[in-house]
Amino acid sequence: MWRFEDFVYINIELDKDTVYKGEQVIARYNLYTLYQISNFNITQNPSLPGFWMRDLNDRSYPQTQKVINGSRFRVVELKRVALFPQKSGNLSLDEIEIEGYVKVKRSRGKSANPLEELFDNPFFGGGFYKQE
Repeated sequence: MWRFEDFVYINIELDKDTVYKGEQVIARYNLYTLYQISNFNITQNPSLPGFWMRDLNDRSYPQTQKVINGSRFRVVELKRVALFPQKSGNLSLDEIEIEGYVKVKRSRGKSANPLEELFDNPFFGGGFYKQE
């Protein structure tokens, strides 16, 4: 049985593993997906206690592709920030939350309803499933 998290997830990527107080580190919140995502928006930005933060986003949501374990993922940069730690010690980055629609193909078994296959088409608004 597959889990949704295996096909759509968000990862935080840093340009450095270790930084000192006041030193800049770039954090990227990237969405990885095997499926087409549409109409997504950020519903909760991360709070970043212990950091001074500068938002580097231009709201264009750049996309790339990356092969992971033989599967080609779309990678969407949701948020990019320059962080400056304001204290020493271990600091954590909070999660970002998004909401949107994921297009998932269902197995095509015979349905008792002949219109189901016709309207399970993105043209008619079908085939999209909401995951929050």
